Amino acid sequence: MNGTIIKFPQLGSKDLRWNMFNVDYDFPKTFGLEFSAGRDFQYGNINDSTSMILNQAAVKVLGKPLDKVIGATVINNRDNRLYKVIGVVKDFPYQSMHHAIDPLIITPQNNFIYEICYVKLPVGKFQEKIAAIEKKWKAVYPGTGFSHWFVNDEFNRMYVAENRVLALAKVFAILSVIITIMGVFSLASYTAEQRTKEVGIRKVLGASDKHVAALFAWVFVKIFIIACLLAIPLSWYFGYKWLQGFVYRVQINPLIFILSLLGLLLVTFLTVAYEIWKSVRAKPVVALRTE
Repeated sequence: MNGTIIKFPQLGSKDLRWNMFNVDYDFPKTFGLEFSAGRDFQYGNINDSTSMILNQAAVKVLGKPLDKVIGATVINNRDNRLYKVIGVVKDFPYQSMHHAIDPLIITPQNNFIYEICYVKLPVGKFQEKIAAIEKKWKAVYPGTGFSHWFVNDEFNRMYVAENRVLALAKVFAILSVIITIMGVFSLASYTAEQRTKEVGIRKVLGASDKHVAALFAWVFVKIFIIACLLAIPLSWYFGYKWLQGFVYRVQINPLIFILSLLGLLLVTFLTVAYEIWKSVRAKPVVALRTE
């Protein structure tokens, strides 16, 4: 991709500096670009050697209807040649989501400086197919080295910082769960020991096993509610601020918080279940003898 200065004299535009893709005739088809108007490049059509395809962002900048844009003449200041717009494709992201989709020109003129070839491979046996491509490449360009990469690798390089944050988030999430389990278990053990006599007295006075279990569970439910009141606003705020760094972003789904809290509540009760069971099954006489 490179930038170029163009002008649409028929549409009365000033000089415009837009991004340009110098590609082969099969580029739109290979990448599955969708046309909103006009047509694709055609092999054998001599006129298409000086044709252009625009994206919708470019049409929006021009502010003209599609029927006026299709067929419009374009002056490229780089080579002072006249081009003709033959089609408009729907916007597609060719930069990271941190940037808006800028106006783009696609022309069927290979960039021989970079000597790049895009190949769409069917699924399976990639190494064999890459080896066959390398053999063909060396036959056509015997003096040029061969290297390859996948398009998804190119996009991954755009999100290096996000991938690092994701990796760190996974590590800290696991550590947080482990610390939470240890802390809740310790608190459950301490609470059960401190309230041993209370449990014995309640059971002597006729409290049922369900009542004793609910008594212990309510202690941790209150802690859970307080933690939720603190964690949800902070999580939403930092998540919202992080998403503001992307031009194209999703909305924060409340279901994420609901499922996370339900999972945390389940972990909490599984952690304290043993201590609750011991308290419920304890004999009142033994509990009242505890100092």
